[in-house]
Amino acid sequence: TLDEAATEEVSVSLTATGTATSGSDYTLPQAFTIAEGETTATATVQITDDDLDEGNETIILSATVSGLSVTGVTVTITDDDTHGVTVSTGTVSVVEGATAEYTVVLDSEPTANVVVAATSGTQAKATVAPASHTFTPSNWDTAQKFTVTGVEAGTSAITHAATSDDTQYSGETVSSVTATVTKAPGVTVSAEMVSVADGSTATYTVVLDTQPSGDVTVAATSGATGKATVSGAVTFTTGNWDAPKTFTVTGQGAGSATITHAVTASADSGYPTGLSIGSVAVTVTAVPGVSVSAETVSVVDGSTVEYTVVFDTQPSGDVTVTATSGTPAKATVSGAVTFTTGNWNVPKTFTVTGVDPGTSAITHAVTLSADTDYPTSLSIDSVAVTV
Repeated sequence: TLDEAATEEVSVSLTATGTATSGSDYTLPQAFTIAEGETTATATVQITDDDLDEGNETIILSATVSGLSVTGVTVTITDDDTHGVTVSTGTVSVVEGATAEYTVVLDSEPTANVVVAATSGTQAKATVAPASHTFTPSNWDTAQKFTVTGVEAGTSAITHAATSDDTQYSGETVSSVTATVTKAPGVTVSAEMVSVADGSTATYTVVLDTQPSGDVTVAATSGATGKATVSGAVTFTTGNWDAPKTFTVTGQGAGSATITHAVTASADSGYPTGLSIGSVAVTVTAVPGVSVSAETVSVVDGSTVEYTVVFDTQPSGDVTVTATSGTPAKATVSGAVTFTTGNWNVPKTFTVTGVDPGTSAITHAVTLSADTDYPTSLSIDSVAVTV
């Protein structure tokens, strides 16, 4: 603005000083003119809308006008950017074995690379990856993902730290994320293996890991029913899902069997029939006893016939078994046999001699034992003899 109307065209060129930088913070207009007879003309100083958090800056404008004195003016560029790191959420929820994501992004353009690192406070509950993300002056406004993996039901606080040669971002405070890990639908089996004696029983339990939305039935199946059997299916409801239910294993014969489990009926899609459930390895042990090779024998008067006896388990010391004929006038039987820790599984022979036509029952008894599992009261089968 001139103090008086121009008597001829006046050429005006703006100049500037101050804390703002020409070119990056603002752009001055080309020289312009004030027409003859006018006192004013309009020109635009273009302010650059950048993303740097650089505080307010000043432009001290002046002008070069031939033959005139000029009074400068100060213009303040108000900065509208604030440095910081935005975390997309303060909490994430994730199931054991599954993942959840959140993002981080810078709030303003940095003057140097900014590294944002994430650390899980309780890695036994949840982990976070990658360890860090790097933001540059080019990608600072592109959100980057952190992935949280649930490890075990519980919580973990994921903290963040920012480092940079940009002093505004060096040590920048970044919000934390609380990760809550919940159990995944599943069935917990109380034992991976059980041992049971032949003819006896053993138990283990199963329980659901989470509350179902409806009834869930779990069945157990023995892979070798000649060795071990298992009791029938159990059903969990929305009310008793967390109360363990019992399966009973019955030993049927010395050896081993694998009991598998499956969901056979379910009103909850989280508990499908294809759900993986742990198995139970069953070992069936023989019980202390004496096996007799025959229940009956026939022998001619004056001749002999044999049968054998053998131990079912290894004794801890010598054990003597004696056979006794109930009617020696009809049949007699040979003397006692002794089993040791070394020959317990080698059958030993009893010889029956026919004396006179008729019958006799040969009974057996432990008459001497160094093993309490083979007491003198042990029940041993008898042999019916026909002469």
